[in-house]
Amino acid sequence: MNHYKQFWLTFALLAGFLVTPLIQATENTPLIDAVRAGNLSEVDTLISKGVDPDQSDSDQSSALLFAIGANKTVIAEHLLDAGADPSLSNSRGWNALMVAAQTGNLPLVKRLIKAGVDVNTHTKTNWSALTLAAQNGHTGSVKTLIEAGANLNVFTQDGFTPIMVAAHKGHTDTLKVLLDAGVDPDQKEAERETTALILAAAENHVDTLKLLIDRGAKIDARDKFGQTALIWSAWHDKYDAARFLLEKGANPNIANKEGKTALRFALHGGNQKLIGLLRDAGGKEGHEAVPVTPVPQNNHSM
Repeated sequence: MNHYKQFWLTFALLAGFLVTPLIQATENTPLIDAVRAGNLSEVDTLISKGVDPDQSDSDQSSALLFAIGANKTVIAEHLLDAGADPSLSNSRGWNALMVAAQTGNLPLVKRLIKAGVDVNTHTKTNWSALTLAAQNGHTGSVKTLIEAGANLNVFTQDGFTPIMVAAHKGHTDTLKVLLDAGVDPDQKEAERETTALILAAAENHVDTLKLLIDRGAKIDARDKFGQTALIWSAWHDKYDAARFLLEKGANPNIANKEGKTALRFALHGGNQKLIGLLRDAGGKEGHEAVPVTPVPQNNHSM
């Protein structure tokens, strides 16, 4: 089961991904201190005295990034009016548009795009503004970025795309926008071939599963290890997802590359309701006799 453990580590990174480009300043400056304190008057005073509006800390995070990250929109607008460069990025590749997309600040997303910020720039781990907006369910920002030419199929360093992060979080409205724009519902993660359907099943997002299946997602599509969405739902003890998938025709007897079916994973988990559901659907254990390695539970802290 080593490959499952390896996959889980990457999956957990997605689940626990926290956007923290601007949480703590690595170097205090008067302008950044004023921005963090929300002191608009002091910000304006400093700028009127000739302080560079692009003043940044040792991480190269500018005052503008701090303002947007803290949802201080008025201060951000004053900095932009004073000539702050909206395209500057910090040492991790974050720029103002990415932070605005991540926080769901649609007015600033629109202003930054109008100012000419490239919608397809990305962090050093390849998270684009669109991926960040999709991950956080900011549907308005997703629409705006798509209209501005954002790449719908950009992969993060860990292999995930906007449709995958939206499905994993259960952001069905955001997912609909991506599908309407032409994203393949069966798009696969780059290395492990995970689909949006699998990610939604692992998190018990039934509405998301319904949308994906209605849009043509293959219900029994397998990842690199031969596991389907139903197997993932059983592995992660997600009864509602398993029931929905079975109602939609998922095959309960597909086995992964180690011969383990959804029922085998459910038996290991010990959820009698889920076990009964799979048995009532005709599920068999599969032919593998080696005990299944326990799987840690998702911490839901994306």
